[in-house]
Amino acid sequence: MCATSVACGNASERPRTARDGSAEAELLDRRVTLDQVLQRLKDGDAGRVSRAIVQLAPMGGRAELHGPLKAVWERDRSSYPDLNWNVLESDRVRISVASVLGRWQPGETRYRQYVVAMADHAASRNDQVEALAALGSFGDETDITRLAGIAAGEDDLLATGALAGLIASNKRTAIQAVEDIAANERMPEERRKLARQLLAMPRPEV
Repeated sequence: MCATSVACGNASERPRTARDGSAEAELLDRRVTLDQVLQRLKDGDAGRVSRAIVQLAPMGGRAELHGPLKAVWERDRSSYPDLNWNVLESDRVRISVASVLGRWQPGETRYRQYVVAMADHAASRNDQVEALAALGSFGDETDITRLAGIAAGEDDLLATGALAGLIASNKRTAIQAVEDIAANERMPEERRKLARQLLAMPRPEV
């Protein structure tokens, strides 16, 4: 999902570096406080909120961060009444919450099921792209096969989400699918370029 900013966002939307001193940049640091997270969840821009939530994925060991995300997922307004619930209940944000909670609680299938449903039936194509990008984070081989097919398919927009999802999975089969697209001269050049950009991003060893 960190790849979503490259695949789906323009340059002005992407997270800034820590030098900016912004609340969004602070989430790049694992020392981010609960108060900083709650402040971000008051933001009025669904894209910024979604990206901030995705950046919490490596912080599953931080027990204090689980409460707000679980509340968002369960639409528990009473526990955090000051958050921007109009934004938090948007499909885009809920897709991000599901992807993070799914990584934190791998035995809970409801999160993946939600993302699968959104990949199939999201009301907007942009949300469908977000769902495809999130789908890879669950690491399910069935999803990886599906994403590889979409990434090599005719729909350019959905292909961007599928490529991001393949990178997010970081499975060898998924990375190979992205490498194949990057090398395939029959693919649109923009897609091959995106594949190369995603492959160049830092990621854990496969």
